[in-house]
Amino acid sequence: MFANAVSDAENFNEALIQTQTLMQQLGVNAEQAKNELTQLFLDGEIGLEEYQRGMESFNLAAQDNLVGTGSVRDALNVVADATSTNRARLQGLRLTFVELAEIGVDSVAEIRDYFTERFGPDVGDVFAMLADAGIDFANITADQVQLIFNALTPILNVLETELPNAYKRAEKSAENFAKSAVSSANSAADALGRIGQLGGSGLITDVGTIQNLIRTG
Repeated sequence: MFANAVSDAENFNEALIQTQTLMQQLGVNAEQAKNELTQLFLDGEIGLEEYQRGMESFNLAAQDNLVGTGSVRDALNVVADATSTNRARLQGLRLTFVELAEIGVDSVAEIRDYFTERFGPDVGDVFAMLADAGIDFANITADQVQLIFNALTPILNVLETELPNAYKRAEKSAENFAKSAVSSANSAADALGRIGQLGGSGLITDVGTIQNLIRTG
């Protein structure tokens, strides 16, 4: 099912980004997905346990930021991961800037310094340029997508190689939470598949798209 696309994520934040990306690809937000799932439950197509799991998972997917002290790193992991789709990379990049702002790194100069300190001046220059471009990710244009990937592609190997050294790894005590949270994201992915499989109320009806996501996930 859709969970295949998030099952390889190492923690909650990465799984959350992958789940949000799948929802974007289907053109459905969390509220719409919850409404679809509710209709399936009321029509007797799914049981209470599956309904509750899906609702909890979509509530998590509805949040627009990540959790924990390593949230910038987690967003960057999705950007740098060779297995990420370009759509997932775009979502990871958007959340990288969101999480940087939450820790007070929001000016172009601060963003340049942040990345230069961790990854070197070439990466610092790229992220400073992207920050200065004034990209509205909610209304991103084709030219801006081209700009982003032209800038990112040459530094992806550096990001992927240096990430383990740039940030401290999560503590062992966090592993149980991570596994539980990834499982929750998998439930959201499964619920998306169920909505598509059963047709819902017509929101997700492109079975071919769903099957392709399942195969490629």
